[in-house]
Amino acid sequence: MLKNPCFLCLLGLYAWLALTLTWSPDPEHGLRLLRGSRFLLIVPALLPLMRHAGLLLAAVCSGVFIQNAAQFSKWMFIQDYFGGGLEHHPGFTGLWFILAIGILLTYPSPGETPRLSQRFSAMFPTMGITITGARSILLGGATSLLLLTGLTLVFRRSGWKITSVAGIFMLVLLCAPLFMPQTPMAERVSDAFEGLQSNSQMTEVDAPGLEEIRYVWWEIAMTHWRDAWLIGDGLGSAEQRIHESPRLLEATNGGTEKTYLLRDDYHSLFVTVCAESGAVGLVLLSTWLGLLARQIRRAGPLSMALYMGFIGYLIFSVFNTTIFSGRVVSLPLTIMALSSHALPRSRSLSDAIRHEEYFS
Repeated sequence: MLKNPCFLCLLGLYAWLALTLTWSPDPEHGLRLLRGSRFLLIVPALLPLMRHAGLLLAAVCSGVFIQNAAQFSKWMFIQDYFGGGLEHHPGFTGLWFILAIGILLTYPSPGETPRLSQRFSAMFPTMGITITGARSILLGGATSLLLLTGLTLVFRRSGWKITSVAGIFMLVLLCAPLFMPQTPMAERVSDAFEGLQSNSQMTEVDAPGLEEIRYVWWEIAMTHWRDAWLIGDGLGSAEQRIHESPRLLEATNGGTEKTYLLRDDYHSLFVTVCAESGAVGLVLLSTWLGLLARQIRRAGPLSMALYMGFIGYLIFSVFNTTIFSGRVVSLPLTIMALSSHALPRSRSLSDAIRHEEYFS
């Protein structure tokens, strides 16, 4: 790991964020945010298990199916339900749904192409994305499926016909609720477009609504970033900056009403890192993501699945801050572990434990 530039760059990013605590107006809160960095231990925990990568991937898909079962059960009994199953934040589980779709559509069994049943079982996490109502997950899932289908049709490798058919089917299944009346996903996407339009027409004295407030947070962040563009305001500063905004103070009556307008980050990984750690942090973040994208090519037959998960994470990060919550940062760290080295030939557990190295 100490020779892996991707791992070292992420370690450097967390180190720089920790250093910014020295000039943060709220270092105690910033220190709490850094707790997510402990999930870096996922990489050394998983690397020795790469001989059993197939079992790890099966575990990921099994966990996703459990969440889907919880989703479908709630959807049947709760009117207008949308959510992520057993997780209260639907976007957190939706990220793993995108990775599972990639695994089920592209990763082969030992020495074989993916089975037909495996490919079409991807419909469960695909339907799960629509039930989450998470718009960034829908965008990430649709983008990754478009990439998969396009590359499959261009390169036409073994099994390309059934893979492209399955990819198109999943894409249609994913986007179908957008054209159905009164579905949670269609309503939330419509609200997002209306919020974008209304935000462009708002003045500085207008009170932002639920769909406009994200843009207000980003404007606050960029205003403060211009004052400390190189090193930022310091990790943990977002909460104080947002709570001090005259516009939000008036809209929330000093913080006693409409508390959904107040939060402790800027609701975007890139905006938060830029405002709190400046250009230095943004360069480290961009370098880490670029190195991870390049590293995924090493994963052989797993590369396409990991790219789908990576694209989902990248798009989700535009609209959410994703390196402080362990439930989210565990996804790119799992992708890092699976792509750090070329995976050994897939083998069953019974084959692996008979290998002589286990008895030496």
